[in-house]
Amino acid sequence: MTEIQSSGLKKEPQTDDLLALAKEKLTRGNELKEQGMEQESIACYKKAIALKPDFIQPIYQLGEIYHQQKKYFEAARCYRKIIGLRSNSHSAYIKLAGTLKMQGKVYGAIAALAEAIEIKQDLHPGVYRDYGDLLSQVNNTNSDAIAAYQQAADMKSDWGADFYNKFANLLEKQGELNQATIYYLKALNLRGNNHKQYLNVGNIYFKQGLLKEAVGNYQRALELNPNFSKAYKKLGDVLKQMNQLDDAIRCYQRALEIQPNFRVVYRSLGNVLMKQGKESEAQLCYQKAG
Repeated sequence: MTEIQSSGLKKEPQTDDLLALAKEKLTRGNELKEQGMEQESIACYKKAIALKPDFIQPIYQLGEIYHQQKKYFEAARCYRKIIGLRSNSHSAYIKLAGTLKMQGKVYGAIAALAEAIEIKQDLHPGVYRDYGDLLSQVNNTNSDAIAAYQQAADMKSDWGADFYNKFANLLEKQGELNQATIYYLKALNLRGNNHKQYLNVGNIYFKQGLLKEAVGNYQRALELNPNFSKAYKKLGDVLKQMNQLDDAIRCYQRALEIQPNFRVVYRSLGNVLMKQGKESEAQLCYQKAG
């Protein structure tokens, strides 16, 4: 009999034994999580972590539950712990970005996604979309947001209209009108009965000087929604540029019938009236424009 055995002291569990026990707690935690017993599953995950502090899976599961419970600070702490243990875990950076985003920490979320992309370039297209969404919220990062959206668009060809509209809007702001047109038209193909989509397409054609195409899209928007004051305003703008002043006036007047406090329309109407030499009527419009 050894000295330890004779003294009655217990042998310390070996690393493999601790890992086996931790895995048991993880398995039980997963079962409880599936049953909707979140607090009980949290307790199991914490026991697994206490047994094996560098065991990634229970930390990950704990972060997931905290995120579902909207305990974003606690979730972020879990994902940071994983990153501390495994610095090349792109999935932990992605999860961390999600929790930081929910806390309104946009710059932190951007940094986390940038790390994930640096580690693994061929991530799910949704990661690049989310990266673009975040970048578009920050000043002076439109070109980076466009690059992220472009990557998402290249990887996946069946995005929804919201994605294509956001991408097109950024391209339009950057002056990339031809590319913006492509993505506005993709959105239009998905929402062919949406009056706002025709307004978007009309606007991008107008910016490119494609006046007839712009008119056609504004008219289609008005067919779908006869009370769409913005479309009347934009149609009036195009008709004014085409020197169809009487038609432009009718469009502006109709916009004001629908939306009497549409001040910018009073100014546009005043400009057309002034162009026709109707100064007194124009001055009344300017007064209402404020």
